[in-house]
Amino acid sequence: MENVEREYQCLGQWEEEGKIYALTYRRDLKSYECFVGMVREAGQVVFIKEAGAVCSRGVQPRVLGMKLHRIESCPLETTSRASQSSQRSPSSPVTRPPWHRTTRPWKPITGEH
Repeated sequence: MENVEREYQCLGQWEEEGKIYALTYRRDLKSYECFVGMVREAGQVVFIKEAGAVCSRGVQPRVLGMKLHRIESCPLETTSRASQSSQRSPSSPVTRPPWHRTTRPWKPITGEH
Protein backbone atom coordinates (compact mmCIF):
# COMPACT_ATOMS: atom_id res chain seq x y z
CA MET A 1 0.00 0.00 0.00
CA GLU A 2 1.40 3.36 -1.05
CA ASN A 3 1.74 6.15 1.51
CA VAL A 4 -0.14 9.18 0.08
CA GLU A 5 0.06 12.69 1.50
CA ARG A 6 -3.32 14.09 2.40
CA GLU A 7 -4.03 17.49 0.92
CA TYR A 8 -7.07 19.53 1.96
CA GLN A 9 -8.47 22.73 0.47
CA CYS A 10 -10.63 24.72 2.87
CA LEU A 11 -13.88 25.73 1.17
CA GLY A 12 -15.47 27.50 4.10
CA GLN A 13 -16.13 27.48 7.81
CA TRP A 14 -18.82 28.58 10.22
CA GLU A 15 -19.76 28.29 13.87
CA GLU A 16 -22.87 26.65 15.35
CA GLU A 17 -23.61 26.14 19.04
CA GLY A 18 -20.00 26.68 20.10
CA LYS A 19 -18.56 24.30 17.50
CA ILE A 20 -16.54 25.32 14.45
CA TYR A 21 -17.30 23.47 11.21
CA ALA A 22 -14.86 23.43 8.28
CA LEU A 23 -15.85 22.03 4.88
CA THR A 24 -12.82 20.87 2.90
CA TYR A 25 -12.04 19.28 -0.44
CA ARG A 26 -9.55 16.43 -0.17
CA ARG A 27 -7.49 16.81 -3.33
CA ASP A 28 -5.74 13.43 -3.22
CA LEU A 29 -9.08 11.53 -3.13
CA LYS A 30 -11.17 14.15 -4.98
CA SER A 31 -13.84 14.11 -2.29
CA TYR A 32 -15.35 16.44 0.32
CA GLU A 33 -14.74 16.10 4.04
CA CYS A 34 -15.98 18.13 6.96
CA PHE A 35 -14.35 18.64 10.34
CA VAL A 36 -15.90 19.91 13.55
CA GLY A 37 -13.89 21.35 16.38
CA MET A 38 -13.89 23.23 19.64
CA VAL A 39 -11.25 25.66 20.90
CA ARG A 40 -10.74 25.69 24.67
CA GLU A 41 -8.43 27.10 27.34
CA ALA A 42 -7.85 30.45 25.59
CA GLY A 43 -6.81 28.77 22.36
CA GLN A 44 -4.28 26.43 23.97
CA VAL A 45 -6.36 23.25 23.42
CA VAL A 46 -8.34 22.21 20.34
CA PHE A 47 -10.60 19.19 19.93
CA ILE A 48 -11.25 18.10 16.32
CA LYS A 49 -13.28 15.27 14.76
CA GLU A 50 -14.32 14.28 11.25
CA ALA A 51 -17.99 15.01 10.55
CA GLY A 52 -18.41 13.23 7.18
CA ALA A 53 -18.89 14.76 3.76
CA VAL A 54 -22.12 16.54 4.79
CA CYS A 55 -20.99 18.11 8.10
CA SER A 56 -23.16 15.91 10.32
CA ARG A 57 -24.49 17.57 13.45
CA GLY A 58 -24.30 15.90 16.84
CA VAL A 59 -20.59 15.05 16.47
CA GLN A 60 -18.83 15.37 19.82
CA PRO A 61 -15.23 16.43 19.21
CA ARG A 62 -14.52 16.83 22.92
CA VAL A 63 -15.55 13.22 23.62
CA LEU A 64 -14.54 11.32 20.45
CA GLY A 65 -12.10 13.64 18.69
CA MET A 66 -8.39 14.32 18.79
CA LYS A 67 -7.13 16.62 21.52
CA LEU A 68 -4.40 18.98 20.34
CA HIS A 69 -2.25 21.11 22.66
CA ARG A 70 -0.48 24.27 21.52
CA ILE A 71 3.20 23.95 22.34
CA GLU A 72 4.20 27.25 20.73
CA SER A 73 2.74 29.71 18.26
CA CYS A 74 3.36 29.33 14.56
CA PRO A 75 4.57 32.42 12.73
CA LEU A 76 1.88 33.95 10.54
CA GLU A 77 4.40 35.06 7.92
CA THR A 78 7.47 33.34 6.49
CA THR A 79 10.84 35.09 6.28
CA SER A 80 10.28 35.94 2.61
CA ARG A 81 6.92 37.48 3.44
CA ALA A 82 8.38 39.41 6.37
CA SER A 83 10.40 41.57 4.02
CA GLN A 84 7.27 42.23 1.95
CA SER A 85 5.24 43.10 5.06
CA SER A 86 7.66 45.88 5.95
CA GLN A 87 6.72 47.49 2.62
CA ARG A 88 2.99 47.34 3.36
CA SER A 89 1.13 50.36 4.56
CA PRO A 90 0.33 50.39 8.30
CA SER A 91 -3.40 50.08 7.52
CA SER A 92 -2.96 46.78 5.59
CA PRO A 93 -4.70 43.87 7.34
CA VAL A 94 -2.58 41.16 8.94
CA THR A 95 -3.32 37.56 7.94
CA ARG A 96 -5.46 35.91 10.58
CA PRO A 97 -5.12 32.25 11.58
CA PRO A 98 -7.69 29.93 9.93
CA TRP A 99 -9.66 29.38 13.14
CA HIS A 100 -10.34 33.14 13.31
CA ARG A 101 -11.60 33.46 9.74
CA THR A 102 -15.30 33.23 9.04
CA THR A 103 -17.47 32.65 6.01
CA ARG A 104 -20.85 34.34 5.91
CA PRO A 105 -23.53 31.66 6.17
CA TRP A 106 -25.48 33.00 3.15
CA LYS A 107 -22.50 32.85 0.79
CA PRO A 108 -22.62 29.64 -1.29
CA ILE A 109 -19.63 27.34 -0.94
CA THR A 110 -18.45 25.75 -4.19
CA GLY A 111 -15.43 23.73 -5.24
CA GLU A 112 -14.70 26.08 -8.14
CA HIS A 113 -12.06 28.81 -8.01
